[in-house]
Amino acid sequence: MKKYLLIILLVVSSVSLFGQEFSIGLLTYKVINSTNKYVEVKKKQNDFNNSNVQTLDIPATVTNNGTTYTVTRIADNGFQQSNALQTAKLPNTITSIGNNAFDGCGVLKSINLPNSITSMGTAVFKQCHDLISVVLPEGITSIPNNTFENCSDLLEIVIPAGVTSIGEYAFQNCNNSNITIIFMGGEM
Repeated sequence: MKKYLLIILLVVSSVSLFGQEFSIGLLTYKVINSTNKYVEVKKKQNDFNNSNVQTLDIPATVTNNGTTYTVTRIADNGFQQSNALQTAKLPNTITSIGNNAFDGCGVLKSINLPNSITSMGTAVFKQCHDLISVVLPEGITSIPNNTFENCSDLLEIVIPAGVTSIGEYAFQNCNNSNITIIFMGGEM
């Protein structure tokens, strides 16, 4: 009986963590998998923008109340309209980037996308006017709708061999006449 009670208590305590949010510094984390201790990250809304953060360096792990979590996802709209953001560094624990995650970050110049990323939502870099170069991770198989729409300064994009589809308006208004698109697998 004690064994079953302990199991039920463990299940209930892990379920209660799901969806929990906590903030550390200028970032907010939300538990998306309490069993594996995974969290997604986004900016702490007003504090992040008011601080005029220019460099974003997302940690691979964070600790809250004695529990260490792995950061595996950028939340939908996570850093949208971060007007001062120029550089973003993502850890190799990130596996997905949500819809509109960096949409409207007009002065974002560079972002490293680790090969751990296997999925991206729509319009992830839409209106990142100053974005110059992007190397998409090897695990990406599709470039969703509006991904790079209005990235007017984009000079180079490297597309991995595994990409089998490019969504509507993915490169709309990427009108830099010097843009270079490199397909790592040959022709699409």
